[in-house]
Amino acid sequence: MYKSRFPNNPGVYTLVIELAEVTTLQIGMLGVQRFPEGHYTYVGSALGERSTTLRNRVQRHLTRGKRKHWHIDYLLETDVSRVKAVLFTETSDTIECSISTAIERLEGAEIVVKGFGSSDCHGGCQSHLCFFPQTEFHDLVGRIASIYRPFGTPRHVEIKKL
Repeated sequence: MYKSRFPNNPGVYTLVIELAEVTTLQIGMLGVQRFPEGHYTYVGSALGERSTTLRNRVQRHLTRGKRKHWHIDYLLETDVSRVKAVLFTETSDTIECSISTAIERLEGAEIVVKGFGSSDCHGGCQSHLCFFPQTEFHDLVGRIASIYRPFGTPRHVEIKKL
């Protein structure tokens, strides 16, 4: 549905996720974790081989019923989670940790699960998932877009319905 809105090139992206209610989940090797209701951001990259493009990676995140491979798959497979927006920039540079660390430093950001999405991180990130309990959606999208600007023109797609 949204596949054509994402470039078939490498890049880094941030999912803005709404969790409609408190949820407890088994997250792979991280164990059972509690996620409060609210907005979350998840930073990822699509920098691998030719088939690992922004289009393919984001489309995978937006698809339900997939095999759980990454930490984020467990959260996105719940009935109470919804990706509301995707911010991204096309790049071959490894800026994922820089983006994630900048989001961690935003006012109101909280780390709910240390190590979430950052088990292979070498940039000192606490987590690639941040929680924003008191932040309005459009304000959050604007603040994340400003983080992307030094790395290239940020783009975003709002996801109306899955």
